[in-house]
Parts: sequence; structure tokens; C-alpha cells
Amino acid sequence: MSTRIAVMYLGSIVEEGPAEEVFAAPAHPYGQALISAVPVVETTRKRVILTGDVPSPLKPRSGCRFHPRCPIAVERCRNERPQLREYRPGRKVACHFPTV
Repeated sequence: MSTRIAVMYLGSIVEEGPAEEVFAAPAHPYGQALISAVPVVETTRKRVILTGDVPSPLKPRSGCRFHPRCPIAVERCRNERPQLREYRPGRKVACHFPTV
């Protein structure tokens, strides 16, 4: 078991933190989709369904690599790649609009 985990998308870390916190409340939209896909018996958790195709890791688009599939992407996401930064103690996320 791990006490800390990192979520990766197209070879880049998009979220990092204590395992319990990341599983309980992912801050990156991709982390939210991953956690929502884990089968859980008797849950009211809403599943996040991603649309679109996975971009090529060899020719990533400008901006955030996840923006073509992100449900909250805006123009800034298409043009500016977010850096992995600490948004609260012990938690890092590479998103312009992390869910806190």
C-alpha cells in the first residue's frame, strides 16, 4: 500500500497527494474520472464519462494536455499548460481550476 499517490495523464503528473485524500476528493478532472470509474457496491457516486479521443503523447496539443477531454476546459486551458503546484499543504495539482 502507498501513503502517497500520483495521477498521470499522457506521461505527466496531474495530481499528487496523500492516497486517502486523493481517493476521497480528487482535485483534477482526470483524477475525478478515474476515481469515479472504480467499481463500488451500493454507491450514489456519479460516474464521470470522458468524451473524445486520447491525444497522441508524441504530438501533444498546446495548453493543458487534458483539455480536449476536460468537462471544465476554457480558452486558458487550450493555450496555457498548467504547472504542477501545491494548492494546499501536501496536495499538488496541474490544473487552472482544481476542485478544492
